[in-house]
Amino acid sequence: MTQKVAITGPYGAIGTVLMNRLEGYERIPLDREDYDISDITRVRAGINGCYTVIHLALDPEIENIGLANVREKDDPEYHRVLARNVLNASSESDTVRRVILASSIHALNYANWKGPGYLSPDHDTELFRNKKFDPTNSYGRTKRYIEGKGREFTELDTQERDSPLEVVCVRFGGVNEEDLPLWPDYQRIYLSHRDLVNLISTILQTPVNPGSFSVVYGVSNNQTRVHDYSKPFEWTPLDDAVKIAQEKMTPT
Repeated sequence: MTQKVAITGPYGAIGTVLMNRLEGYERIPLDREDYDISDITRVRAGINGCYTVIHLALDPEIENIGLANVREKDDPEYHRVLARNVLNASSESDTVRRVILASSIHALNYANWKGPGYLSPDHDTELFRNKKFDPTNSYGRTKRYIEGKGREFTELDTQERDSPLEVVCVRFGGVNEEDLPLWPDYQRIYLSHRDLVNLISTILQTPVNPGSFSVVYGVSNNQTRVHDYSKPFEWTPLDDAVKIAQEKMTPT
């Protein structure tokens, strides 16, 4: 039987790629028009029978890191409600075993990372105590909150359930419809469509570790990257933003 994977935000930049290119799974789109994720009863109905939930949904009218005029909110409760509903409904489900939460490289102010080496999830404990690595906008702060809620949830779920959820937070880099590193700084954080699908496939193919929480960076193998994508899934992306820019974006 083909494994069912529910995807919230199925028609955003990341969701569209997964809906079109993630093979080997029955992809269940939970679109806002049909499944209001802010209503937990709708979430329960949407994920019924699914093994994994990939939570990507956000309201672009509230905050969108891709816009120059990102709307700042002291407490962007809407997106926090969405994440809590997905986690709670998944925990109540008889079939869901893993939740993949969309976080972001903006959960940390990576611009201040000077090494040594690449920025890894292993550095989180240290950097979360250092204010210079605090998120610089509402989007990043919300992603940091969602990660914390995911970690907290696995701890509680382990105490209350015989088969607790596994929660994986993916700190996505830059994904766009054009599938191109659109400007020089973007080349540090670019995530190609091919690598995006490969990353999610790698997570889905990894046996579930009940009650575990993990963070993985989702960036391509960019020459100028600062993030370590190898942990904890030993995933190796194939694309390099610099080479793509040279091949596809250099004027002829």
